[in-house]
Amino acid sequence: MLKDALHTIMSRTCIKFIRIKKYENLPANNWINITGHQKGCFSDLGRNAYGYTTLNLDVNACFRTVGHSMHEIMHTLGVYHEHMRPDRDKYITIIWENIRKEVTFNFHILNNSIVTDYGLPYDYDSVMHYSMTAFSTDKSLPTIIPRVI
Repeated sequence: MLKDALHTIMSRTCIKFIRIKKYENLPANNWINITGHQKGCFSDLGRNAYGYTTLNLDVNACFRTVGHSMHEIMHTLGVYHEHMRPDRDKYITIIWENIRKEVTFNFHILNNSIVTDYGLPYDYDSVMHYSMTAFSTDKSLPTIIPRVI
């Protein structure tokens, strides 16, 4: 599924991923360390000054869909969550009381000085948009509700 996610990104962008097996052949400051050694699905956001970006894909949690892997890969490329856009409150309502306290940072609105929408419309179906019950204290309770526009 990881290969499918990488291929999908390469086929729709100008980005090219190359598998490198030996550390001595690594291009400086321009690589992703893909691992599954920790629990969960997470990534550094964008390129790091110390030479690589870490992408952790736990085999028990991160391969439910190709989109799940793509979401984390997009973070390594510097892409933020769609539901954190500065204009998101026009399109969705966040139900804060239903979100697990330790992950509320995943729902904060980002400042215009950090992100831009490039004039593109809000994308409810973006691979970078959380589901309606993401990080809910109870999977039957929504954390994100679309607004009627």
